[in-house]
Amino acid sequence: MKRLIGLIAVLALTWPAMADAQVSELEERAAAGNARYAEAWVAGDIDGLMDMFAEGAVYWPAGGGQYDGKPAIRDALEAGPLPTSATIETTHVERLNGLILDIGTFVVTMPDNAGQDVRGEFIAV
Repeated sequence: MKRLIGLIAVLALTWPAMADAQVSELEERAAAGNARYAEAWVAGDIDGLMDMFAEGAVYWPAGGGQYDGKPAIRDALEAGPLPTSATIETTHVERLNGLILDIGTFVVTMPDNAGQDVRGEFIAV
């Protein structure tokens, strides 16, 4: 019985650390994905961007509009101006009802002829 109590105590002490490690790993993966997205967008790599969207994705760009599904998202990305730079940063990752939410901020620098720079917050699922 003492061994069982000791094991439960050890698990109780290590589970929070395991959960933190999982969140940390998710944040690292989200940060890598955000960097890949920003690089592909600035480079005009539409195929690379599209690889990051699920078939049923919905895209709400900062400039407005809603694009449902990969064909509509591709059309929107191809029609829009390309930024000269983009920084996308994860502030934290949350789990919600079986989903993983990547929550963060972005700064997009647009070419002079394309309007103002855009900054804001995002949620990616």
